[in-house]
Amino acid sequence: MPYSAYLADAHFGRYKVIHMAIGISTLAHVILVVASIPSVLRNSSGAFGCFIVGLLILCTGTGFFKANISPLLAEQNRDTRMRVIEVKGERVIVDPAVTNTRIFLYFYFAINIGSVCGQISMVYVEKFIG
Repeated sequence: MPYSAYLADAHFGRYKVIHMAIGISTLAHVILVVASIPSVLRNSSGAFGCFIVGLLILCTGTGFFKANISPLLAEQNRDTRMRVIEVKGERVIVDPAVTNTRIFLYFYFAINIGSVCGQISMVYVEKFIG
């Protein structure tokens, strides 16, 4: 969502917009939980409407978050040009592009681990809890 990047750059700062995104996403999750309450599910059109509203708010929160978290990760790498250092008697080339690639690979690895844990836990909840 380009608007969130504009808000971060021009008005609030990246950290405040990331916190806003977390708040928006939390609200969306609450709405999605409300959509699954049995008394709400009795009215199928009301439950579906609540689900759609929660989904749209979740999309907004995700857009606010993703537009600001990637630049935050990239700016953690302070290296701007290649350099050679010595580590344990060996010369090592430190390349900022490779370091940024590694940072994002670990970031997306962590996201995928969280996704797998969520999918496995939901199957467990469905089978044993209901």
